Amino acid sequence: MAFTRFAKDSLLTKAFTEGSVFDCENFYIGLFCSDIVDSLGNFQEAGEVTAGSYARIAVPNDGTQFSEVLENDIRNLEEIEFSPAEEDWGVVTHIGIFDADLQSDEYDPEPNLLFYCELGTSREVLSGDIVKFPPSSIRLGLS
Repeated sequence: MAFTRFAKDSLLTKAFTEGSVFDCENFYIGLFCSDIVDSLGNFQEAGEVTAGSYARIAVPNDGTQFSEVLENDIRNLEEIEFSPAEEDWGVVTHIGIFDADLQSDEYDPEPNLLFYCELGTSREVLSGDIVKFPPSSIRLGLS
């Protein structure tokens, strides 16, 4: 059974602007150098950046970080910026949004992948680079 556009928009609104779907204080955005899921849709953590200076970025789950539904998706309202790379991180091809950090027991022993996407343009992250996502550049939708 498929969702209607109304159902998809309602779920996105409740999840990201009303903060009432996911029981977590923050969402965590992670960077990946390969596809995040396998052909069956199962999460593969092996592709996440592993450099010592890398950490997922916390985004508060307070209903203020993402837009209302626009053109069938929601978007980040604020710039999201990772700490400077102190070593090469590789070619980043995907991002994932989780309900916990890598070393957190805030929600579950293992963070759950909630949303993911392939970047429109891959980016090689070298030592000294800062990965940034300007407002409206992270777009989340239900397909």
